[in-house]
Amino acid sequence: MGTKRIQLIRETVENLNNVKKDGLDLLKDYEAKTLIYDKKRCKFGRVIINTKHYFTVKFKSDYITYFRKSGWKPGKEKFLEDNFRKMTNKELAKVLTCSEKIIEKKLSKLNLKRNFEWDEEKDQFLIKNIDRPNQWLADQLNTTLSSIKGRIYRLKTKGCIPASGKRVVFHWSQEADDFLLGNLDRSNQWLADHFEIKVSSIKSRLRKLREMGLITSNRKRGRKRKA
Repeated sequence: MGTKRIQLIRETVENLNNVKKDGLDLLKDYEAKTLIYDKKRCKFGRVIINTKHYFTVKFKSDYITYFRKSGWKPGKEKFLEDNFRKMTNKELAKVLTCSEKIIEKKLSKLNLKRNFEWDEEKDQFLIKNIDRPNQWLADQLNTTLSSIKGRIYRLKTKGCIPASGKRVVFHWSQEADDFLLGNLDRSNQWLADHFEIKVSSIKSRLRKLREMGLITSNRKRGRKRKA
């Protein structure tokens, strides 16, 4: 191996060690493609988006957004403004580590509206699946909860949906169980808000999953994650 190549390897290793030592600095103004190291995740990544309030880093196939200040203002509200048309509420909630209901409220407060047009096909899908939770409908149609609720109200006034019709009891799917098992650190109320069901339904399903042996350890219940 040539001397120049050995020197290059040494410089590369030294650079990686320095990056690893520095870790992340939320107050630093990173340039695009800057190499950083997240000590919490034990991963190297490169900055792909950098703004005054937040920056996004690519870790192989994962994208993580870091906010320069805690709380909603101003970083997370700016992120909402930049991305609410490109991302669903579910995707926004995952990045901003909060519930979809909080996203819905923030969008309404900031008067951020998506251009969503209802047509016959979407109306028929809504009518056919009226027994499903509103959040499920919103995810399937890639729109907001308020849009779903508003359309259901309009369809009821037109007589397309019985005004007094009762919606079917929530049915637990494999996807719903997986979500529940992946969020055991959340409070029962947060989970109930996500599925739009009663807290008692969450407790009942958790007991069932424990009986099935899918929950073996004690939950750290009620831990709140910062929005």
